[in-house]
Amino acid sequence: MNNTDNIYQWMRSNRIYEGYIFSYMGLLVAWGLLGLFTFGFEIDGYTQKENLVFNFCWFLVIAVFMALSPSAYRLFKNKTTHIEFHRERIIEATQSVNDEVLKQDIIRHLETDGGLPPNRLQIWALIGIAWYYLFELFFIGAWIKDLTLVWQPEWVDVLISWVKDNTTITPYFTADSIFSFSFDRHGDSDNEEIIAQMFKGDEQAFLHSSFGDVAIVFHLIKAIGFFPLLAAWIIVSWQLLGWTGMNNLDTSNVKSIRSFLWLSFISFFMIFMAVGAFDIFFIDLTYTAGSAMGLAYWVKDFWLNIAFLFTIVAIRLTVGWLFFWKKLFVKYIKNS
Repeated sequence: MNNTDNIYQWMRSNRIYEGYIFSYMGLLVAWGLLGLFTFGFEIDGYTQKENLVFNFCWFLVIAVFMALSPSAYRLFKNKTTHIEFHRERIIEATQSVNDEVLKQDIIRHLETDGGLPPNRLQIWALIGIAWYYLFELFFIGAWIKDLTLVWQPEWVDVLISWVKDNTTITPYFTADSIFSFSFDRHGDSDNEEIIAQMFKGDEQAFLHSSFGDVAIVFHLIKAIGFFPLLAAWIIVSWQLLGWTGMNNLDTSNVKSIRSFLWLSFISFFMIFMAVGAFDIFFIDLTYTAGSAMGLAYWVKDFWLNIAFLFTIVAIRLTVGWLFFWKKLFVKYIKNS
């Protein structure tokens, strides 16, 4: 196995890491789809709050099965398959090396190039990502009924009041508040257009409505989960992105003014997209409100999570530039 140079070579690669991680993803997505189609069920004769408890128990059951999926995959996977065959050969090869330093170098190289299955941290990071999205499905499907929170204890009211006190009605970010909201901000989004029509373009009426409370709580979930979710995606996909061709965008490949300008342009674009991702998931309540209208609307807006990809690419490029300028600075100090 070698580091791939482009998407085409990556698609034809046979890395052990990718085989495992995509299989795990498939299992986790299957459990997520089960939650998508079952959350919100109601048992006759019980109140909405009691049904919420039943749905939460079902959420926990699915979460447990998600956590067990990687182990189940390894348990039931046919030992003669391509992935398991290479895994056994790798184990045999490393065990036959007497030099401990050389053995660790081999293992480190294999990990860098996807020659080993995901480690425990990467597996749990992927499970954590699945748990987060599963909780969003539970919240929208079970915790919300008729655009109203089924259960709204005092501590939730305190959080809602705090968000309202720190929200500015403006299509632009201001330093005077943490959050912002405006129907004029995402005029091209169908979901937000529906909400604007529901409240006749009155942002204050929306924020002080029961659905406004729903959107605020959901936005808090997204804001609190943004950085842990980003960290989990980085753990899972950092090397994977490099194999798809991102390694070609490393600053070590800057050999001319043209390559410097090209990489600078890509970096600024990705950083701009990363700022947009932070705005969508942390600052702006408008997108959150659109997704909170129901599971169908959540699915419709799920594609916006691609913003995490842009953010990770921006971080990779930023780290590369830091090393690039550090190298130039050290070289300048030595020559001066």
